[in-house]
Amino acid sequence: MWRTVTWETSLSASECRVRLQHYAEPDSLVRRFRFASRGTVYVSLRANSFRLFARGPALLHNSLEPYFYGTIIENAGRTLIRGQFRVHPFVVVFMGIWFAGVVFIGGSVTVVMLYEILRGRRSPDSGLAPGLGVVIAPAMLAFGVGLVLFGWRLGRSQRERIEQFLETTLQLRRLSR
Repeated sequence: MWRTVTWETSLSASECRVRLQHYAEPDSLVRRFRFASRGTVYVSLRANSFRLFARGPALLHNSLEPYFYGTIIENAGRTLIRGQFRVHPFVVVFMGIWFAGVVFIGGSVTVVMLYEILRGRRSPDSGLAPGLGVVIAPAMLAFGVGLVLFGWRLGRSQRERIEQFLETTLQLRRLSR
C-alpha cells in the first residue's frame, strides 16, 4: 500500500545518524505545543531506523499528515536509506475501525432498508425512510474515502519538505521512487 523510496549516500550509517540527530528537532509529545515554524523537521531515532515528521501549516491540524519511516542500511561499503511515507499508526487503527463500522453497521442498515423497499412495506418500528437508509452508508463510505484522500493531499508539502531535508542533510541520490 505504501510505496517504498530508496536513496544512496556516500556517508557512513553512523554519520547519517549523527546528521539526523543534529539537523532535526527531537520528536516528542510536546512538539504539538511548541511554536515552531512551518517545515520544521522532527526526528525520532533508533539504532538503524528513524521517523521524520515536518510541521505543516500552523492553523491547520491534519490527522492524516505524513510521517517518513526509514531505515539506514550499510552494505558492501555503501549506505542506503529506505523508507515509506505513512500516516501515524493510531490514525490507521482509528480509520480502520471507522470504516469497518460503516461497512458492517451501515451495510446491515442498507440491506434491511433495501429489503423493505423490495417488500413494498415499511416496518412500523423503523424511524428511517427506506430510501434514505439505502443512501446513508454509501454516502458515509464515500465521505471517509474523500476525507482520507483530502488529508493525504494536504500533507504533500510536508512530504516534499521531508524529502528535501533528507536529500540535503544526508547527501542522498535517489535510486527508486
